[in-house]
Amino acid sequence: MKATTAVALAIAACATPFVATTTLAQPSASAAQKGDPRQFDIAGVMIGMSPVEARAALKARGYAVGADNTDKSDYHALLTKKLREREPSLPYASEGIHIRHFSGEGPAGEQVIVSFSETPSGNRVSEVSLSLNSNRIDASRMRGDVMAKYGKPTIARDSLGSTWWCRSSETRCDRVGYTDTVLEFSDVAGVTLRLVDDNRMRRETDTAIAAEVERRYPRRAANF
Repeated sequence: MKATTAVALAIAACATPFVATTTLAQPSASAAQKGDPRQFDIAGVMIGMSPVEARAALKARGYAVGADNTDKSDYHALLTKKLREREPSLPYASEGIHIRHFSGEGPAGEQVIVSFSETPSGNRVSEVSLSLNSNRIDASRMRGDVMAKYGKPTIARDSLGSTWWCRSSETRCDRVGYTDTVLEFSDVAGVTLRLVDDNRMRRETDTAIAAEVERRYPRRAANF
């Protein structure tokens, strides 16, 4: 795919191609109509994908993807740490691999960073951030193109100029108060898209670990 390739950013089959915009994948019509950010994607990458799935989605859209940035805090290590707080005689966790993030560059200079959170089922996408190269992208068209792809936003513009799509269950829809999947678009200082759900994923992982610790080593009655 070349930077000059025409790419459609409208909903489903009603999209009309145009030139010199960025490579964002098409959503399903139902996802756009419902306005559910959990069903949104950025360049084909969705919340909850595995690293393999996220890489494949980006490569399918012409992105060159870099190496993994990793540490040793995988789910097993996180679980073992909490288990040892309950039962200190347990051995330390063996070294694992947690993919923190990887980055990629799109055919028109788009810069994407895909970040991951640990879950009981392994590394899963918890954030996708996309920055556009205004020297190679028709940035003036992006607001309309983004609206066409994702549908009507929850908040058209906040006090800092960002546009937000939040799930209907959210009591707050902003960069501070979100508890579930949100999409943020800004064209104030550069053009950026951010799809994020790290708070919910971290909360659910913590709950799963706490339940597993309690199952293996239930709290005891005090002896006094």
